[in-house]
Amino acid sequence: MDLDAFIDQWIESYLLHDLRNMAELPLQRNEAPYGGTGYPMLATTAAGMELLGLLLMPDETPFSRNGRGHFANYWDNYLVPARPLYLHLGDLFYKLIRHGIAHVFVAKNNVIVLKNRQPTLGIDRQRCVLRIDCTGFYRDFEASYWEQAHPIIRGARRSSSVSREQMKRMLSALLASDQDTAEEAFRVLPSNLDPALEIPRDLDPSTCHAGEGPTGPRGDQADRTRRSMPGTALPLG
Repeated sequence: MDLDAFIDQWIESYLLHDLRNMAELPLQRNEAPYGGTGYPMLATTAAGMELLGLLLMPDETPFSRNGRGHFANYWDNYLVPARPLYLHLGDLFYKLIRHGIAHVFVAKNNVIVLKNRQPTLGIDRQRCVLRIDCTGFYRDFEASYWEQAHPIIRGARRSSSVSREQMKRMLSALLASDQDTAEEAFRVLPSNLDPALEIPRDLDPSTCHAGEGPTGPRGDQADRTRRSMPGTALPLG
């Protein structure tokens, strides 16, 4: 898959559409404060930053699985220029939110997650409390993507640190590494799995993912950006 096709499908379709849909998801059946997708939104936003930070690593940087470095690259060089409020907070978010939610579904202690409750961010240094509105955080991330990262990735703006050739190398290395990981994982599976697990041989895994049809939701959903939403003051997990 070439760079532009990857960005079309994985960033501007799956990633951003997933986040938009989660942002618009209302609480159902008096479930408050549960089911508001607060943690999934934070996890997806942070993972998206880490992926884009990998693709945008400076020229001559070799491929690695340095997630912390990739996250910091996007945070410092793309999120902060678009939203200076986040200056100096990347390491805090990585330690408390990215790690906690990704590994055990729970943010580290003293993180309060809200949905549709401004302001987006608050910090109490005395009590070591971080307050984050998941929809505001997602919208700041999306704004940073369109304002800072997208023009460089698409070649509309020249970067002094990263070229499109470097992005292509990083993407190729990432896909090759993922393929190696998949092959190794399948290689050690036992041979006596339940036959009911077999999937059709003509199924193309590159075009079949969660969504409306084999290539996921497209079309009108692309226009659903940065909508204002009715507020709730409920902590969400």
